[in-house]
Amino acid sequence: FNYGLLFLLMLIFTYVFLAFLCGNCGARVGSGKYLAFTIGLEKRWIYRICIGILLLLTPVPCGASAFIMWSSFGFSGLFAFLSTVLFEYVSLIALVGGLCVVKLPKFNYDNETFRKTSFNRGRLVCSSKRSRDGEVIRSCFKNFFMQFSTFLMHNDVYCTNLGSALWFANADNTDELEIALFDVQHTQAFMNATRWQPIVESQAISQHPQAETPKIADSADEGDRNSVVVPFDQAK
Repeated sequence: FNYGLLFLLMLIFTYVFLAFLCGNCGARVGSGKYLAFTIGLEKRWIYRICIGILLLLTPVPCGASAFIMWSSFGFSGLFAFLSTVLFEYVSLIALVGGLCVVKLPKFNYDNETFRKTSFNRGRLVCSSKRSRDGEVIRSCFKNFFMQFSTFLMHNDVYCTNLGSALWFANADNTDELEIALFDVQHTQAFMNATRWQPIVESQAISQHPQAETPKIADSADEGDRNSVVVPFDQAK
């Protein structure tokens, strides 16, 4: 059984490594290409099947050991065993279960502009970070320290922070986004590329399950004839 788990882990590692080499060989940890790969990896069915099998097999050693302790030493031996290792096994199951959860960012990452973007992450820099207007927004020491902190940061957390920076940038506060990007002149293009495309109003009405054709109010007044009557359920 232990050899089977080891083989499964090696299979997962080999699949991730080969998938990375096929389309992302040479990509830096601070590149959008690498970040998009790690996001899309969680949605691949082969990866999810392997992680699901690993999740199902993880409790087996604990259950087998608990049965041996109970059959050999009774409930006192079972209680002593569970009080010693139960917390570690539960933590291990929770960690493996976290790999099964697909966490997608709150922005559009599936485009060529995002893949070609370079982030201010995992670089050896000895300079301050400046905004588009030349103002210093991150000192040399803070910029240097940020490279290591973001390099060690989980990609899901990094995408969450990037989504927050984009949210503030859409509210005309681009400091956090300019800090995250290596080239601050790329800020506006990055904002345009990562927005989700809005649904056209006519398409949204046609897709509504109880959509009705808007009617023009009957009135001799020209101003009233330009008004549109919208059903109450669509007004929500």
